[in-house]
Amino acid sequence: MIKEVYIQIVLIFSAVFALLFLIYFLFYRREKNIQKYATTKVVGRVVRYSYLNSSDLAALPVVEYVVDGKIYEKRLSYSTYETTTSRKAKAEVLDTKYIRSPYQVLNLEKIFPVGSKMSVWYNSQKPQQGFVERYPGHDRILRIQMIIFLLVYLLLIVLFTFVYLI
Repeated sequence: MIKEVYIQIVLIFSAVFALLFLIYFLFYRREKNIQKYATTKVVGRVVRYSYLNSSDLAALPVVEYVVDGKIYEKRLSYSTYETTTSRKAKAEVLDTKYIRSPYQVLNLEKIFPVGSKMSVWYNSQKPQQGFVERYPGHDRILRIQMIIFLLVYLLLIVLFTFVYLI
């Protein structure tokens, strides 16, 4: 009886983890496809700014670009956003990491005012897929998260096996 219950719990647990891992994997594949197939370059114009989480953390320029007469919009994005108090932190506009400190703030509204030109790289088969200026590097973060997720799953299965069967 105990063995059957254990097997059912492990199967349900594995199914939930498999579903969540599949979702992570699909996001990862989408990012890899954007990175691989967004090879066509077009020049767009900044039309407005998008604020992260409705806060003043970062005003990211939204770039409007035209492909085959259809208008698309894409936002400049970063892979990570960090707030630091270090004086040594160096914020670079086109780095994949957005660094904010009391000593140096990237004012993207001044750097890329409305109407300024920015390059957009897009997938010619799916023009809505692309990135502004440079690929932000989301695939690396997703890969690390998937590995951690898998390791946690394996650790939990091992721990559950030892606790439940002993």
